[in-house]
Amino acid sequence: MRQQSHKLRDGVRALTRLLGREPTAQEAMDRLGLSEADYQQYQMAENAELIASFDEVLHDNAASCPGPEEQLMLRRSLEQALGGLDEREQRVIQMYYEFELSYKEIAAVLDLTDARVCQLNKAALGKMKAALA
Repeated sequence: MRQQSHKLRDGVRALTRLLGREPTAQEAMDRLGLSEADYQQYQMAENAELIASFDEVLHDNAASCPGPEEQLMLRRSLEQALGGLDEREQRVIQMYYEFELSYKEIAAVLDLTDARVCQLNKAALGKMKAALA
């Protein structure tokens, strides 16, 4: 499973270099020979890796912040990290984590595809992780 994920990630990177920009979902599916369902599964697997990594950052920060003052600092750091996101990324994060909506539900609200919601979530978590690290 991990090998397949790495192979797909390498394919997307190669396509990104070839195009000089981030490929659209359809371009990536065509290049990698994936169905839409397989591509969405790949996106969700990629996102799961990032979520686990982001959770580790939060856990590490929380472990080093035992007191109320430190917890307040962590909360403010999270608020600043969220503030660094664009509006659509903030909405995706809020709908996914606060309101616990699925990617499919978020996609319907924002008039996007499930894969695009997954990409936005992954990008937002990456930005937040970098801001907190």
